[in-house]
Amino acid sequence: MRFSIIVPVYNVEKYLKNAIESVLQQAYSNFELILVDDGSTDNCPEIIDEYASKDNRLISIHQKNSGLSAARNSGLRVARGEYIVFLDSDDMLNVDILKKIDTIIVDQNCPELIIGNMLSMRGETISCVHDFDSKLVMSATLIETVQEFVEKYNWIPWAAYQSVYKRTFLQTNNLFYDENIIGAEDCDFFLSLMPMVKSFCVTEDKFVIYRISREGSIISAPKKNAIDGQLKVFAKAYRIFSEQENSILTKYFSDRFVNVIVLVGYLDAETADSCVEFVLENIDIMNGCSVNPKYLIAKTTWRLFGIY
Repeated sequence: MRFSIIVPVYNVEKYLKNAIESVLQQAYSNFELILVDDGSTDNCPEIIDEYASKDNRLISIHQKNSGLSAARNSGLRVARGEYIVFLDSDDMLNVDILKKIDTIIVDQNCPELIIGNMLSMRGETISCVHDFDSKLVMSATLIETVQEFVEKYNWIPWAAYQSVYKRTFLQTNNLFYDENIIGAEDCDFFLSLMPMVKSFCVTEDKFVIYRISREGSIISAPKKNAIDGQLKVFAKAYRIFSEQENSILTKYFSDRFVNVIVLVGYLDAETADSCVEFVLENIDIMNGCSVNPKYLIAKTTWRLFGIY
């Protein structure tokens, strides 16, 4: 079996059928589709069971609500495909993308990691947010490639659904999602695998159609756990690359850390206390961020009036 497509499912009955159909309508059919119900309280459990009863390529898993990372890990533990594809349950696979990825696997001699792009959907409008030229970023090592992404596009393609992963690579290196992290679990996972990847390639093909700002999503409704997770992951990344004297990635993650501080303002003062405390404990990270009006104004404001 070439692909195991893992879909974590939680209270998305409005979009779930579109996600499933985007897989079933692929021209390439050598896959299994693993649907992990993470304790949904709507009709999602019935929907995935109904689909699984009609197509033996589908596997339905039901578990108590444990979070996105736990659902992905549950899928990883039962996956049998040569390559792992992640798809969120409110997104869709791009048309015939599995066939294109299969061709890349053959042409590139079965790499451990394939990094691609994504399309975004806002309402009914589909567009490409991060357009890039793979020839401009592809370097000898993955960390050099990531640096090229940052230098040319100020962006790292760390989203789970922007990569396809060789299953034996993940197994050999015991790579799973940290179930204690919310909000930046994709970044943490990508950073964990970066030093271990020996063979990889980059393609401009768009793997998924990502639904922007769905009501109730982490992005549209920032919550304390998600903000806390982003602060901790970006601070960890900053420390790692600072120790490696990698100025490009140090500045990048300093900027990401400072950007998340703004989200603390979405929380009430009492809820924000632990986030503010963490920011103050890592206040030196601000010193590494970009020198432009946006960050200078932010740092000056926080120093005069306090983080919250």
